[in-house]
Amino acid sequence: MVNEILDLSFLIEVTNNDKTHVSNVIDIFIESTDKALKNMDKLIDAENWYELSRQAHAIKSSLHVINIIGMHEQILFIEKNAETNSDKKIVIQSVANAKKLYKRAKPLLVRLQKGEDIF
Repeated sequence: MVNEILDLSFLIEVTNNDKTHVSNVIDIFIESTDKALKNMDKLIDAENWYELSRQAHAIKSSLHVINIIGMHEQILFIEKNAETNSDKKIVIQSVANAKKLYKRAKPLLVRLQKGEDIF
């Protein structure tokens, strides 16, 4: 269950490809990721780099289950660099990149959640 946008191999494995369970996991992922990415924007505006790093850490674990290709690397970079003396412009760009990758993957996740075959 891999394409150029998503790798759902782990999700399929841990749910034994149970469509109801897959749909529930995707629902939780979408809800939590939507909230987390909106919160990241607020944390950037507030220049709260420590909490931005913690928010990235929270997202990171769910990306092991639902792997949006390239997003894990962006989130990992944010987690490791947000609260250091790194160039904050690069951290902010990584947030934008992660959001772009998620925006591209979300419609596919919604279709899969509805039982459509996307692979």
